[in-house]
Amino acid sequence: MTHEWINELTERLGWSSKRSTLCLLRITLRHVRDHLLVDELAQLSARLPLLIRGFFFVG
Repeated sequence: MTHEWINELTERLGWSSKRSTLCLLRITLRHVRDHLLVDELAQLSARLPLLIRGFFFVG
């Protein structure tokens, strides 16, 4: 599932580099995480694929 997310995001951005897409995803998740309440964090993280959840918390 993680690969599907990365592939789709790369395609939507029109980028060729999955590494750049991962960097953008990490930065975006970090900013989202920093602005959510604890309950909201738990609800969102429960819906994320495992690897992306790791980016979300570890960043």
